[in-house]
Amino acid sequence: MDGIHIQTHSDMGIQEEFYQNSYRMKPNDNEKFNKLEVEQKIEELLKSELESYEYDANTSINRSKEISAKVLDSLKKMNYPRYKFVVQTTITSSSGQGIRVASRFLWDPSTDNYATAVYKSSSLTCVVMMFGLFYE
Repeated sequence: MDGIHIQTHSDMGIQEEFYQNSYRMKPNDNEKFNKLEVEQKIEELLKSELESYEYDANTSINRSKEISAKVLDSLKKMNYPRYKFVVQTTITSSSGQGIRVASRFLWDPSTDNYATAVYKSSSLTCVVMMFGLFYE
């Protein structure tokens, strides 16, 4: 792993890990935020979480917080080293109106990316926007 030097003390037999700077300014090609992989995983999560849920304005705020936490946990388990994640979840009723969700970021397009997952049912629409930002 980058930046780790293991030193063994011969007189005590103890191993210690020392972390050093890796000076990596970009992720390796296999470590970049993969939009398609993330979208597929989060769409599955949304389906399992919201399949039996009926829209209720009183509980939707807490439900969106719970979904954001689960999405963030799923992103962390996907092992994108040195990435920071931002998750925005919007739940609204499906009562004939339209919705437009937008955001802006200042980022490096060669390392940072976003993914969007949408779940629709007869009573609700849920939009989850996930942003993966490489931390130098």
